[in-house]
Amino acid sequence: TKYWLSLLKDTNYIEERAFQSINDDAEEIGKMLWAILKTCQENTKNQKLITDNQ
Repeated sequence: TKYWLSLLKDTNYIEERAFQSINDDAEEIGKMLWAILKTCQENTKNQKLITDNQ
């Protein structure tokens, strides 16, 4: 997504202001998805530890 946004900006398809707004949103979504992934991985590891210890 960030690649395509950069391409749109570099080809003057979207203005810098629109690019910044959308890019900031994409960055924030990326951070949220990364946090969800890390949480899921930790929960999976913890569940495996609990299961292995039973």
